[in-house]
Amino acid sequence: MPLFLLGDADYLKAFTPDQRQALAYISLRAHDYGFGFGLIFFRITCLVVGYLIVKSGYLPKPLGILMQIASVSYLVNSFALILNPPLAATLFPAILLPPVVAELSVALWFVVKGVDLEKWKGLAHDISH
Repeated sequence: MPLFLLGDADYLKAFTPDQRQALAYISLRAHDYGFGFGLIFFRITCLVVGYLIVKSGYLPKPLGILMQIASVSYLVNSFALILNPPLAATLFPAILLPPVVAELSVALWFVVKGVDLEKWKGLAHDISH
């Protein structure tokens, strides 16, 4: 949106350059709030994924616990972004370190190790019979 507002289309000439710059800045700020709200929903995803990892037995339980910790970090970050932006600036990037560690750990586990195939095949066998 900011690039759109700062473009050189003829209809944008209805605004002064200062007005267009202000609108571009407002759209950047609105993105910050939208991102904060989006992380609230992503937090729910991380919480559920963490729970499923812990309960499934296909992956190590610490990976699931890390994902649940990431969920809490996303929640703190989101509410800080929305309710107290100066606090969010103070917390950032430290508050997002747990999610980075958790998500990277899960991704690396899938790439390097994968799921426990014996448990997977056992469950598939139990379900089919």
